[in-house]
Amino acid sequence: MCWKINFGENPEKYHKVAEEDIIVFKFGFFNKEKSFFNPYFMLDTVYIPNVRSKEIELTIKQNRLFLYLYIEEGYHSYSGDCKYFNKKVYDKVKINKYNKAYYDNRYIETFHLPASHLGEFIIPKGTEYYENKVGEIVSSQLIWTGRYQDNVMSVMPAMIGLRKMPEIVRLKDIELCVGV
Repeated sequence: MCWKINFGENPEKYHKVAEEDIIVFKFGFFNKEKSFFNPYFMLDTVYIPNVRSKEIELTIKQNRLFLYLYIEEGYHSYSGDCKYFNKKVYDKVKINKYNKAYYDNRYIETFHLPASHLGEFIIPKGTEYYENKVGEIVSSQLIWTGRYQDNVMSVMPAMIGLRKMPEIVRLKDIELCVGV
């Protein structure tokens, strides 16, 4: 996962410092025996409940070939207003009351493992972060709350043929349990 915006956009309009603790979400794996959370794309990183991560300096880079700006190193997460459907996280911008917008929505990331867990994290007050307009966030620090959803796919209703449309669920509306 990589935070990005279009080339030519001013990254400073997305730059913020948390005025209070901010709830965000990450996909990964919860280890029940040892009570830690591994993020999906960085399995060598371990989050322990209620422990602040090491601070990382956020650096904006340019991809001139594909014309976007990005931040590769940092703690990546999603806004609670991002939506989840069919192993994909959809952006927070195009939501409608009929939950049919996902046909035109671009999805942010695809998750291929049905055992993925959704973890709840905090960007601590005073932490530097960037949030783009679709809800991708990168911060200089994170804290795992110890809360997670055991199998994210279990929150979605079954799709019967193509006639029944499952709802899109906002990440902040998924019921979480305490892992520790």
